[in-house]
Amino acid sequence: MFNASQLTPAHVDALLSPRNGGTIRGEDAIAPGAVANVIQAHLAANGYREYVDYEGNGHVYRVIAEETVKVPWREFVADVSGALMALLEAVLATAPTGARARRATGTRAVLTSAERGATTYLRAVARDVRERLPELSEEEHKAAEDAAREARKAARSVVVEDPAAVRVARSSREANRRDEDKAQVRDLLGKWAAGLPSGRHVIGDVWAAWRRAIEAPRTYQKLREQKHGALRVGRTAFYALLEETGNVVNGGARKRYLVVP
Repeated sequence: MFNASQLTPAHVDALLSPRNGGTIRGEDAIAPGAVANVIQAHLAANGYREYVDYEGNGHVYRVIAEETVKVPWREFVADVSGALMALLEAVLATAPTGARARRATGTRAVLTSAERGATTYLRAVARDVRERLPELSEEEHKAAEDAAREARKAARSVVVEDPAAVRVARSSREANRRDEDKAQVRDLLGKWAAGLPSGRHVIGDVWAAWRRAIEAPRTYQKLREQKHGALRVGRTAFYALLEETGNVVNGGARKRYLVVP
């Protein structure tokens, strides 16, 4: 996502400067605005633009050839995450030392963890990047909205000859996808749960820990690229899979626990 050849000594000095230092959950880190300054130039060169609506809300679009498309916020955060990790690797390749090195390694360590601070930091970077992107022109925005409107109109105009057959086919596809999602999660969940500390864990806490783990920037990016079922399986299905793959027992106060050996 980020080409290391684009990183200049001036970039490295600015990123690792004490004035751009901070902390994330106790780790030395680079301030979100500092990395955003570098990443936005790369994303801008790849067609990313910001559009601020009449209510003052910022949106991200991407201009590709003659087409302008809206980028959902979650996808944009994932794009920023990929660029940020590549940027940090490029910075560390310059072999910084002392406090300069700690800022880069600390930032990378937090981003590769499942801590809540990673998500908060990444969203802050994404917001800063978005606000630094070139503005989408009104003409480009109108063209994007017109294209989206025409696509919706075309979808609604499709004549369905047999609605009942379509519903049956759609239901079958959705059932197959749910089964495929569960199979993927079943394999991943067994390995992940085995790494939890020994003892009893309230299954609600296990669910929360699972969500933090799969939403960690690097993990989420990988799962998204794989179109993995872990991103679609909800709480109820998760609890059922937890019973299949682990030892779930009833406890007091109507609580249920996962017992890890």
